[in-house]
Amino acid sequence: MTSASTEGRRVITAAEITQLVITATGAAPELFDGPHQESSLVELGLDSLALLEIQVVAKERLALEIPDHGLELTVSELTALANTGQEG
Repeated sequence: MTSASTEGRRVITAAEITQLVITATGAAPELFDGPHQESSLVELGLDSLALLEIQVVAKERLALEIPDHGLELTVSELTALANTGQEG
């Protein structure tokens, strides 16, 4: 996976966030396809332990702080948070 770069700042893609969540939690990749693309992480069946795992990996790999209400966010919202510091 590659990331675009804007004015020297790395842009995080939705595919990177999806892969991070899959890697951190062991979630099935199919959860992030089709009709589930805009589902929140909790709607996809992830729990508070999964969120902790996501938070640790996101901080280590992307220097991204995911809020404690991160389970309520979608991959798109997490991507916006990674790139702008604000939820989409």
